[in-house]
Amino acid sequence: MKKRYFVLIFIFLLFLCSIALLNKKVTMLQGVDYKVSRITLPLYLKVLNFYDRHYNYKWLAKQITGHLDTKEDKILRLFHWTHETIKPQPESLPVMDSHVWDVYVRGYGVSDNFHDLFSTLCNYIGADAFFTALYVGDTRSINMSFVRIKRGWVVFDPYNGI
Repeated sequence: MKKRYFVLIFIFLLFLCSIALLNKKVTMLQGVDYKVSRITLPLYLKVLNFYDRHYNYKWLAKQITGHLDTKEDKILRLFHWTHETIKPQPESLPVMDSHVWDVYVRGYGVSDNFHDLFSTLCNYIGADAFFTALYVGDTRSINMSFVRIKRGWVVFDPYNGI
């Protein structure tokens, strides 16, 4: 009987510690017109947001590529879908930068947003992918996405459709 009480007390204390930990304040960064600010939120909300985006990425990648068989076909479909679906940043709207999922939700973005979304979706279908800025001269840069296929790394530019 005593053992049962100790187990119940232990579970209750573990529950209280979990509540305290999940209510810990954490930060996330959000950029608006290239000015970055910190947003404070509880850890449980940050974790919930992460899983919400994670399962949405999985769902979206499957919706776009589910009917295709090969990884190369899926990569090309994601490339075309990104170029056709996401629109260039309207001049009248602020440039937003927080999470890649927001690019899909808004439906528009600047060059690196296209690359970020494309690379992320490629990772969700199991393809190694990343994007980086290649500098031309001192100040000008070109964003490029790199995706590994059977033959090796291939360069994509979903913003310009190349």
